[in-house]
Amino acid sequence: MMTEVLDISRDDLVRILGAHVVERAEALSEDAFQDRKWNRLTDLLRAYEKLYHTPLFEARRGFLLGLDDELKVTLVRHIFDQQNVKSI
Repeated sequence: MMTEVLDISRDDLVRILGAHVVERAEALSEDAFQDRKWNRLTDLLRAYEKLYHTPLFEARRGFLLGLDDELKVTLVRHIFDQQNVKSI
């Protein structure tokens, strides 16, 4: 399992997915995020790892835009949570 943190900024995520997706991820309650995370854990971890190994902006954009809306929001929230853990 991946232990390193994905290096992608909030600004990059807004440029790729739009402010509305990032704001939805930020507004998710902890309970809602945990439910989504555990219900889609396999998809979430697969998408996180794929994104981690895709360093080019346009490739990341193409990959992220192909995800379903719920997974996009959950993945963005997961990225932020992982980055927060790293900064502690």
